[in-house]
This record gives sequence, C-alpha cells and structure tokens, in this order.
Amino acid sequence: KLYDLTPKNAVILKGDEEKIVPAEEVKKGDIVVIKNGYVVPVDGIVIEGTVIVDQSVITGESVPLDINVGEKVVSATTVINGYAKIKLLSDN
Repeated sequence: KLYDLTPKNAVILKGDEEKIVPAEEVKKGDIVVIKNGYVVPVDGIVIEGTVIVDQSVITGESVPLDINVGEKVVSATTVINGYAKIKLLSDN
C-alpha cells in the first residue's frame, strides 16, 4: 500500500532546469526538488533547503517534522512547507 502512496513522477534538476521524470527513473546521485504540497517521490538526504513534512502515512505520528540539510526524508511523506533539494543515495 505504501507504494500506492508514492508519486509516479519526480522533479529532478538537469543543470539549472527542472525536469519531470517517472519516479522509477530517478538514479543514485540525482537531485530531486521537493516543494510545498509535493509528496516526496524517493528516499533521500536534504542537500539544500529545509522542509516541514507530514509523515503520518508512514509513522502514524500527527506532528509535522522539520527536515534540514543532512537529514533523511522518506518517500510518500507530504511537504507541508518549504523547498529543498534532495539527493538519492541508492538506486530506486
């Protein structure tokens, strides 16, 4: 069921441009952009920015969580506020 909650597309950076690709095509080392209202498409580490995410679908915890540079963000969580670039650490 968790797979069903994960978005089918991801926004990745190619140079300075954002490109929408199928989430399963995101590769190790790709930079994924997450913004307000996005559901995180892949597990990754925040390399720039800060987001507040709702992880209740994963953990059941209703309190939003601040995720900062160097911290892991989990797929299927929803960005409530913020903007970040995350790096995929392992192949999808």
